[in-house]
This record gives sequence, structure tokens and C-alpha cells, in this order.
Amino acid sequence: MKDKYKKATKNLQTKYTTDGYVNEMLQLKRELKSNKETERPSIFNTKELSMMIQMLKEQDQQLQEQIKAREPKSVTEKNKPLNEDIKNALRNNKGGSIAKKRMGGTDYRKGGMVISSMNSKRNKG
Repeated sequence: MKDKYKKATKNLQTKYTTDGYVNEMLQLKRELKSNKETERPSIFNTKELSMMIQMLKEQDQQLQEQIKAREPKSVTEKNKPLNEDIKNALRNNKGGSIAKKRMGGTDYRKGGMVISSMNSKRNKG
């Protein structure tokens, strides 16, 4: 928030109490979101009111810019060619996932889980 808005906010809070300021700002915010300007009596004078409306509009604009910056990139940007280092790393990554058994040792060989040739139950014809 800009310094002029900080000073104005503090002055309004001391002038109208914090509760009065907050209630008035909430009503202003609702009016701005619904694009309706009601002819209700405001505790702010016209200069204060115009400054607070301007502040709320700037805050909303900054918020929209932040949201836009955090949105996921479009599909075309995702399909851009990968960097050479990343391509090489992906090419060299050849290991498979290790399947865990409930009992017995885990086989960490490159080919994955291999049935033991010593297992006589499997080798019966």
C-alpha cells in the first residue's frame, strides 16, 4: 500500500474509530464489486470517499495481476522444447521402480525383480 494511503487510513481510523472505518470500507468494497453506487449516507466526506474508492480499485487491480501471474501456463507454453541439460538427464534415467515383497530380500538389480533360479517350487515342470 502506498504511503499516502497508509497515512489516510490511519487518519480516518482515528477520526471515525476503527470500527466505523472498517464498516464503511466493507460497504464501499461491496458496492464496487457489485458496480452499484447507492445514495446512502457515508461517514466520509467526498474527498476521503474518492481517495478510498481509488485505493480499493488499485488494490483490486494489484490482486488481479497477482492472480494472473500465478495461473498455470497455457498448453502451448508447456510444450516448449526442453533445455539440453534436462533432455540429457531424462535420457540417462533408466532405472525401474523396485517392487517390494512382503517377505525376503529386495532385488535391486537393474532388470527389476527376478525369480530366483534356486526356487525349486517355480522350476517344477
